[in-house]
Amino acid sequence: MVALIEKLCSRFKDKVEEIECYNLALCIVHLPISSKSIKAVKDSIECYAEKLKYPTVKAQFDELVTNARKQLKMEGKVRT
Repeated sequence: MVALIEKLCSRFKDKVEEIECYNLALCIVHLPISSKSIKAVKDSIECYAEKLKYPTVKAQFDELVTNARKQLKMEGKVRT
């Protein structure tokens, strides 16, 4: 799963249209969340940081963070 997330994140570099970036972010959000997958997203920030200027893309990454916090909190890996 981590390799898939890294591949999706790397594709942000080639995308210029907001809808393309939104679709990639949506794919990432719908993948299962684990501490390794969150680390992969964090480590790939240089690929998609510029695309966070799009409100739709930023909203998807915000949803990812929210879902990750809930998931990791249930696993006991996040401090409240």
